[in-house]
Amino acid sequence: MTLSYRRRWVAGIRRRIRRLVRRLPTLMRWWSAPWRAEPTYIIIGVHKCGTSSLQVELGGHPQVVPALVKEVHYFTSRRFSRIPHSFYRAHFPLRRDLAGTPARITGEATPGYVYSRFAAERIRSRLPDVRLLVVIRDPTQRAISHFHHELRLGRERRPLGETLRSSMATPPTAAPHRGGDTWLDRKQYAGRGLYARALAPWFELFRGDQLFVVALEQLVADPSATMTAVCDFLDIEPQSYDRPFVQKNASPRDDVDPDLIAELDEYYLEPNRELARLLRQHQPNRPLPPWLEGDVDDV
Repeated sequence: MTLSYRRRWVAGIRRRIRRLVRRLPTLMRWWSAPWRAEPTYIIIGVHKCGTSSLQVELGGHPQVVPALVKEVHYFTSRRFSRIPHSFYRAHFPLRRDLAGTPARITGEATPGYVYSRFAAERIRSRLPDVRLLVVIRDPTQRAISHFHHELRLGRERRPLGETLRSSMATPPTAAPHRGGDTWLDRKQYAGRGLYARALAPWFELFRGDQLFVVALEQLVADPSATMTAVCDFLDIEPQSYDRPFVQKNASPRDDVDPDLIAELDEYYLEPNRELARLLRQHQPNRPLPPWLEGDVDDV
């Protein structure tokens, strides 16, 4: 056994052990799954757009009991697709803990779901009436934040400009082993901002009133009104919200070359028009994200 092979083998064992440790609390609750609730809502996306922050804010609501873990990943994993649905229910509270007046709800947040039609079809089959939340942000800023996230975790070593220009030049491709024709791997920085492509299967499979798309910029600019709209969507009582909306897991950013910003904006111009058309079709009463206003007035 060579040194490099031994290191990979040891790293693989460590990953399996960490995965088992993370899942241990769920495994211990599995026996009680028949008495546990199904989620009322799922935050299905998007990475680096404030999904963690929204789940934390909802978890602080007196009518919300969050899942055991934030990201369950049950519906995107073919490995989990061979595990009974009772394993998924083990992540949620007992139904008796949600009873009362007013009633309480529960939900999870796995931002990778939005890129996978495989996940959309499985959720439609198992949870046909679930409510789906999607948090998006200016795709240019999302791509930059995504790069710095990967850099901070040691999974990216190239310079920012080289990395994002390479990503823009590479057509987004699916990863069939993860399921779903729009699932993108973590290095497709530009592709993950093609929101219309990601959302189209969800609007196809679910009723329009089951999906709620909100922009991070709206949460930051007017957290009270935006969180009230989220609460209305989930049929829970709005709470007074007089503090700033703070993005969790925000990645630090250096000054970015204006030319790179311009290239990213140009790359997303037509995809943003597609997104505006999609949102106006399915959410005509919801305001568009601020970065969609102006350039898409003629859609």
